[in-house]
Amino acid sequence: MADIDAAVAAARDAFDHGPWPQMSPAERIAVLERFSGLYSAKLTEMAELITVSMGSPTSFANLAQSPAPWMQIEAFLGIAREFDWEAERPGVLGAPVLVRREPVGVVAAIPPWNVPQFTIMSKVVPALLAGCTVVVKPAPETPLDGYLMAELLAEAGVPEGVVNIVAAGREVGSTWCATRASTRSPSPGRPLPAAGSPRSAVNS
Repeated sequence: MADIDAAVAAARDAFDHGPWPQMSPAERIAVLERFSGLYSAKLTEMAELITVSMGSPTSFANLAQSPAPWMQIEAFLGIAREFDWEAERPGVLGAPVLVRREPVGVVAAIPPWNVPQFTIMSKVVPALLAGCTVVVKPAPETPLDGYLMAELLAEAGVPEGVVNIVAAGREVGSTWCATRASTRSPSPGRPLPAAGSPRSAVNS
């Protein structure tokens, strides 16, 4: 748990004191666009890492394990470009009200092993576009692809501490979910509903 605690502390510090949450949505989109370009150039390497780690057939890895996550990146970027990050709405008392979407803190991501990049990307990219920081605990069967992703994010310009990867087993993930208040949520430390599910235990 020491590594997880250190990762959460780094993510919290990056959120509280770093530039990422203070950047405009357009600035964060630009960084993620660079990440998308870097990721697309590494699809074969990413597929090979996943195959080596957990035995995904090479044909499926090249067809889906890395292209599908890249398609997710592009899809989320498309949504972010059109998203109404700040809008003026009519107020009840007559004066207009400014509604601004702002990041809320640290996101914990615990993906399964079977399609690791696909499930990581569904959590990490929206969080980053929103301005949050992230701690990812990959499944023990697929630890390598997350580190390649982190390297590409850093190369794209994501600041230090914004994305943290901690490879660990299911027990660490279960303990983290059940006992750790890693974000400033309304109910810190509350166990996730799926934490006690045998089905989720296989995938976490």
